[in-house]
Amino acid sequence: MNRSPLHDDSGAVAVIVALCMVVLIGFAALVVDLGYAFDARHQLQAAADAGALAGCQRL
Repeated sequence: MNRSPLHDDSGAVAVIVALCMVVLIGFAALVVDLGYAFDARHQLQAAADAGALAGCQRL
């Protein structure tokens, strides 16, 4: 039994996998960017704390 070319769904899994990979790579990029943002915030907070402690020692 031959299937018509209009009903041929071979390669559909490849398209779904490609779309899922795009989404997963996007989420991975978001996680990396958020990690950098939290690290930068932590470093800025540590610098502010060090500045406050240095200022208190002058009093």
